[in-house]
Amino acid sequence: MLHERSENARKNIKGMIDKAWKKINGKCFTTNQVPFLSSFSNTATNMARVAHSLYQDGDGFGDQEKGTRTHLLSLLFEPLVN
Repeated sequence: MLHERSENARKNIKGMIDKAWKKINGKCFTTNQVPFLSSFSNTATNMARVAHSLYQDGDGFGDQEKGTRTHLLSLLFEPLVN
């Protein structure tokens, strides 16, 4: 019973995150803002993307066994085309 509630809670939170990302991306790509606000908005959005990437599968920063380090290294240092 507790496991089912945990799974339902996870699904609910994931749905909330998905809705929030849709709102963020919608605002980011549809508004014509003054340059400072656009720059600030892009920076804030990118910070949210990094945080989401780090923590989407649990504690990807504090847990060395999650593979986040390998994922980030491949994103930053591996060539896209061999």
